[in-house]
Amino acid sequence: GASLSSFSANALDNCTAFAGDNPNNSNILGIWQDVVRQDGQDVALLVPVSVVDKNDENFITADLTTVHHIYKNAFKNCTTLETITYGGTLTEIGKNAFAGCSKALTVVTIPTNKDELETEFGQGVFSGCSKLETVTFGDTVKIIPGVEWVSGAMSYNSDRYNDSFGTIGAENGFFYNCTSLKTINWGKGIKTIGNIAFRNCSALESVAIPDTVTSIGDSAFAKCSGLSGDLTLPQGLKTIGSGAFQNCRKIATVSYGGSIEEYASISFGNSYSD
Repeated sequence: GASLSSFSANALDNCTAFAGDNPNNSNILGIWQDVVRQDGQDVALLVPVSVVDKNDENFITADLTTVHHIYKNAFKNCTTLETITYGGTLTEIGKNAFAGCSKALTVVTIPTNKDELETEFGQGVFSGCSKLETVTFGDTVKIIPGVEWVSGAMSYNSDRYNDSFGTIGAENGFFYNCTSLKTINWGKGIKTIGNIAFRNCSALESVAIPDTVTSIGDSAFAKCSGLSGDLTLPQGLKTIGSGAFQNCRKIATVSYGGSIEEYASISFGNSYSD
């Protein structure tokens, strides 16, 4: 493709826009305007304002400041991508949208939506971003989604999981295998941390889970081998899944911010830590 260093959506100010593949060439990524449904398919009314070849080694910057929706797999395996700029219009990032951006992406900031609309995600959005060090969530992020499966059909020491529908790969965990991740800055709205969300984030040394969190999923922080010191379970916690902190052997103590009665009401999965 042509030599491009950035991918800009600035021309779409005040328009509904999404980022996704060109339907005629899966390597060509575009920002499109004003999507409508026709015969069950998404149809773009205008040609892309900005395009880039996802295989271009000079593709390092994605300016998504006016984008509302980022479709599944949109930037998957863009290994040279260094910088992503989101704006306050963002409401959705699809499954595996930035998975495998593994060589240059170090910081991700999901902003608060300017209209206070919830920011929603698919599975595995940043899975395998092995250089990612810091992530910051805006206040309109409420759910970090997890892998969906039949409860209890897990093998904690494997990164493949079997349920009644077949084998599920841990690569669908939201930050699965982000082995350089050290810092998580939570927003004020986080309620759910899903299954396998931070599994294998081995550089993570501490995690201050906000009191707004009511659910921590199966294997959510499993194999985060760098976690150490004190772990405080949030006062608002209602459920904690199986193997949530499995193989986090450096955690010295686990405490809880609520009362004994509140602690007794929490639903625990099997062997949430060891």
